[in-house]
Amino acid sequence: MELMVVITIIAILSSIIIPAGHAVQGNMKKVQAQKTCTELRTALMSYFSEYKRFPPFTSTNAGTDSTFATDSSSPMMPTLLGVDAVNNRRSVQFFSTRPAKGQGLPGLYRGQNGAIELLDPFLSAAGGSTSNPYYIMVDSNYDNSLMVPARGANGGTEEIFSNVAVWSYGIDGVQGSQGKSSDDITAY
Repeated sequence: MELMVVITIIAILSSIIIPAGHAVQGNMKKVQAQKTCTELRTALMSYFSEYKRFPPFTSTNAGTDSTFATDSSSPMMPTLLGVDAVNNRRSVQFFSTRPAKGQGLPGLYRGQNGAIELLDPFLSAAGGSTSNPYYIMVDSNYDNSLMVPARGANGGTEEIFSNVAVWSYGIDGVQGSQGKSSDDITAY
């Protein structure tokens, strides 16, 4: 009888503690993503201070601001890490973060083929086993204005007066709130 009482108490405590642990873990991922967004923004501002310009990558639309993902197809991460001698001729390392445990996982991954990607701590919304990239928008036309994804309801854009914006689409991997409070992580 006493054993049943002890087992019941343990079961009740477990049912309280486990969901609280998941909530804490989710909050830690949000904090990590916010920290990385801020560090990326700071790295780009440091690049600007060093070279008096932003990295010379062009947008697909002439005269507009440029947006890059931090996946392996983007030239942004090699430049900020100091391994791109063309766009960072002094090889200054502007950015550093924890390494990923493998390709497609959160953190900074450097592949055997030279590919570099930086992924957020959230696994893809479809329940996949890969994370999503961060997104960087740079004021390529130097007008101190960016049209960034809106933080409010259901997408759209909003104008901010800044020269660098960094964001992650958060846990759901989708821009905006989709009818609920937005989980997007931003550093504007």
